[in-house]
Amino acid sequence: MKAIGRYRLKRFLGRGTWSVVFKVSLPETGNVAALKLLQPNPVLAELLGMETMRKLFERECRILERLNHPNIIPIHDFDHWRGKPFFVTDFHYTDLRAIMGGGHVKTRVIDLAETVKYMQQLLGVLHYLHDKSIIHRDIKPDNILISEKGAIRLADFGLVYTASYPLEGILPKNIIIGSGEYASPEQLAREKVLPQTDLYSVGIILYKMLTGHFPRQGGKLSDINSACHDKWDKFLEKALAPEPDNRFASALEMEKALLQLNQ
Repeated sequence: MKAIGRYRLKRFLGRGTWSVVFKVSLPETGNVAALKLLQPNPVLAELLGMETMRKLFERECRILERLNHPNIIPIHDFDHWRGKPFFVTDFHYTDLRAIMGGGHVKTRVIDLAETVKYMQQLLGVLHYLHDKSIIHRDIKPDNILISEKGAIRLADFGLVYTASYPLEGILPKNIIIGSGEYASPEQLAREKVLPQTDLYSVGIILYKMLTGHFPRQGGKLSDINSACHDKWDKFLEKALAPEPDNRFASALEMEKALLQLNQ
């Protein structure tokens, strides 16, 4: 396979739960982009059915088309190839997972200033989404793309919560939305999600970037990372509170508290 539609394939970038992503170029200009093609995991396709997967894929595209924020990945084209839908977005050379490196459990410790820079951008885009009553529900390093200039682009909007495009009638009710260690307690319990659901995931990422492991493995941040004083422990205690009402009230409040810590 050398092309998908008018897009020439340059290299394979990765596989998600329900799609594959390629780096592509346009023959007219040579400009590079990323192309996401519906090609679900066979087990998931059998479980949900291809029609459901198609609806979810097209739902993601419709949601992204309505969003306009510098830290959200933009859509440039939508089409079908051999009966499968695909859309084209900006190409980003890496993601936060690659920057953190290592395995799923033990990863690289990231510089404090760099961590704050990424988390400030992430909280800014979450403030934008939550203001539109959109809850991402799958905030994790894999979905945070990074440009060469260090700007983040939040991706993977396939299972976001939004009243404008409800999942009821498309996705079975017993499906847990979220990713393992990054999912909040209310997600794992299949309870109602709130903006604080996304903020819990931000807290997990922040802790992992600064320690190299997940909070469940124990240890106060200030004891592990000498660049962080004890107020960081209180910040994370609030971010990772089991009850949503005990977390930060908004992404904006969490961002302000984060910047005060770094002063």
